Formats: sequence, structure tokens, C-alpha cells
Amino acid sequence: MTPSVLTAEAAGVSEDEGFIATHVRYTVDLIMNRSKELADQVAAGSTAVVGLTYRLAECSVRMANSRGLHLPLDPATASATASKSDNR
Repeated sequence: MTPSVLTAEAAGVSEDEGFIATHVRYTVDLIMNRSKELADQVAAGSTAVVGLTYRLAECSVRMANSRGLHLPLDPATASATASKSDNR
């Protein structure tokens, strides 16, 4: 977690949500960089890696980062896009 915290601090992050989102983005990048097989599958379009943050108290989930998944970050738009994909 130290690299994520240091990156967030350097960017001026001061709230927990920002530190958590930075760590999730860092972790997605780390996974992609450490697994050539996974990176190849993402590049081929057969797999996606999605980093999410969640708040249990509010039952909410937000996408912090993704590789290979081409949905907008706006949840309302993402729901509409996902519904269109399901209807194909």
C-alpha cells in the first residue's frame, strides 16, 4: 500500500476515498504489469480487469479503473450501456 499512499499524497489527496481509489488504480496497473497472460487476454478483448471501490454502509460500488472494459465511469450511463450490450 505504501506506493499508493505516497502517490496519493503527492497528488494532494487528503480524504479516505481518494486514497482508496488511488490504491485500487495502482493495484489494477500492478496486476496488468505482472501478468503477461492476463495482459494478452485483455489486449485480445477476451478479458477485462475492473477495479471497484465499495461502501458497505451505503450499498454503493464505483469503478475506479478498468482495463479491457469500455464503459463510461458515470454509473447512470454505464447502466444504460450495459443494458444495450445485453440486448444484442
